[in-house]
Amino acid sequence: MFKKQIFGFFMILGTVGLLITLGACDSDSSTTAQDLDTATVRVQNLTAGQPFGSTVVIVHNSNFRLFENGQAASDGLRQLAEDAFTDPIMIEAEANPDVLQVFVGSSVPPLQSDQVEIEFTPEFNQVSVAQMLVNTNDAFYAARNINIPATGSTLARVPAYDAGTEVDDENCLNVPGPACVGGNRGQNPQSGVVYISNGVFGEVNGITTDLDNQSLYD
Repeated sequence: MFKKQIFGFFMILGTVGLLITLGACDSDSSTTAQDLDTATVRVQNLTAGQPFGSTVVIVHNSNFRLFENGQAASDGLRQLAEDAFTDPIMIEAEANPDVLQVFVGSSVPPLQSDQVEIEFTPEFNQVSVAQMLVNTNDAFYAARNINIPATGSTLARVPAYDAGTEVDDENCLNVPGPACVGGNRGQNPQSGVVYISNGVFGEVNGITTDLDNQSLYD
């Protein structure tokens, strides 16, 4: 008998928050590497004003890495972080032999939630989850290589990141979120590396920007 699993983790950066819980369903027989078990990933946006793009959940083994801190983002991650596009990172991940499947959920408005049904095996028993913070140039949150526990629950803190692929000018011409009524999607490229996001400032080089750091992050 496969034991029921409860799994959760929590992200907060300043006042940007995310709560994810994962609970695996009971199975009537023992599992093998070929058998799939189902689970639910629940994403709750705890911010008052920062919408998240579509949820991407990657089920993989321990060899997979969505990205490495201090290294350049892949093209799929760049497109997720700049424009909330999910197809490129999904295609990229599905071509990786360390990935079992990729699941895409809905976007998550502030104080709302989304649930994504996934499948996993004893070998492919980790998840990485990412979504764009859409009222930014290229910020996203990521939970990486989270083990699905056999029993009990897990609580972890995961940060928001900057993809380092677009200059953080906070100019609505380059921000796709509703705070900018769509923007022009990534017209200010930058060749950088992934790092922990500094958040929204509302001011760049002493000039007030189009993004309000209070309304987006409180």
